[in-house]
Amino acid sequence: MNLHRALSVILICLIGTALLGCAGYSLTPRISLTSSFTNTISPTETRTAKPTQILTLPPLPIPPPQGRIELPYRTLSLAIDDRYVYWLASPDRIVRQSLKAGQGVLLETIATTRYPNGRLDLVPMQRNGDWLFFVDCNTPGTPVVWMVRAINVYTGTEKMVAQSLGTSTIYDFKADNGRVAMTLSDWGPDKKCPGVNKGDAVLAIAQLDTGKREDLDRVCFDQAEWLNVAISGNNLFATRASANKSYSDVILFNLQVGSSLQLSQSLGVPATGLLAAQGSWVAWDATGGTLLYNLSNHEHTLVNNVNGSGALLYPRIDGAWLYWTDWAVDGYKVVVYSLDRREMYIMAAPGENELVWEPTIYVNMIVWERTLQIDQANGHSLLEWTRLPQ
Repeated sequence: MNLHRALSVILICLIGTALLGCAGYSLTPRISLTSSFTNTISPTETRTAKPTQILTLPPLPIPPPQGRIELPYRTLSLAIDDRYVYWLASPDRIVRQSLKAGQGVLLETIATTRYPNGRLDLVPMQRNGDWLFFVDCNTPGTPVVWMVRAINVYTGTEKMVAQSLGTSTIYDFKADNGRVAMTLSDWGPDKKCPGVNKGDAVLAIAQLDTGKREDLDRVCFDQAEWLNVAISGNNLFATRASANKSYSDVILFNLQVGSSLQLSQSLGVPATGLLAAQGSWVAWDATGGTLLYNLSNHEHTLVNNVNGSGALLYPRIDGAWLYWTDWAVDGYKVVVYSLDRREMYIMAAPGENELVWEPTIYVNMIVWERTLQIDQANGHSLLEWTRLPQ
């Protein structure tokens, strides 16, 4: 796993490409759905797409943040909802604070690692529905002992969604409507790839209420690799890379009818990095910008650089917003795009010797980290948040 991919989770969560991790070993029965899906994944198939429209908009003025927390450390992996902001106070502890609380309020710890010397910073946490989802693992580097955990932010109830006891690693996960999609590598007893030292690349989905896991696809790891994943309702999207990483495609799985489609290949716009989905929208990094596709009307747009933003990389979609943490000459900026109004906003920009990154949206709230004194090894930071433009 290269460092660039590993950093994507800890820097967009840490700026990179696809998130770090690998497969999952579940104690619950595994039901393979591979045979029930219409097999339309053909790496040699090519299709002609309609001309891609390029969208470039000037960003609207930067609003001031409505709330701020000063931290004597730097943190990565943030979440927010209409009541709290959540973050890693240390690699092994997730805390939260009320959006209405002032400085000096005692933080509430809502999760700690279950492992001796474990950590919770492998993959970014995610708020979805009533739940906060995160990965807990026992070692630095690429762990093979881990679990996906979920905590109900209203009741404190906790569930273990999936886990590995030493036969898999996890790349990425996303949750929506009681389902958790994962991309994994697996060399456990269920693997299909022959050979002692060979494992499978796996695309899997687990149910929050039952923990039942289903494998949507398995392939020898030296033939292909499942990287990033996104899920919205009955649509699951995953990036499938060729063995030599020379080509990648976004595959769309319809979980309701059991079909699959080479989506990015059908549009003629292969993925080059991360992808995200919400409602009828899906977006992924592509050559020249972010490909934004609407499943309901099949329109696709290449969202390009805007004045003052720099390259738009590493897209995410939450609610009615597409957003990025982008790199420009003067540092990162937090850029959001209204899918409804087709308006672009820069929500935060760095000051001198600063970075702003790790934006996260929940409905109409956005939070980001402002790292101060970036020229120092142990600088401090601010968590800043505000409501999105109405």
